Amino acid sequence: MNVVLLAVAFYGGIFLLFTLPVIIFIVRNARKNGRLNDITQSAEIMCRLADILYQ
Repeated sequence: MNVVLLAVAFYGGIFLLFTLPVIIFIVRNARKNGRLNDITQSAEIMCRLADILYQ
């Protein structure tokens, strides 16, 4: 059991190590191009739709 938890934590850390820089890069480029507001608005719309669908 402990070995499984250790493996999950290890691979989760590796996953974050490689995906976090990609997410930061995408957000920085979106801010630079002025598209972050579009992304934020579309995410809010998707959350509202999910709330409506799954009530």
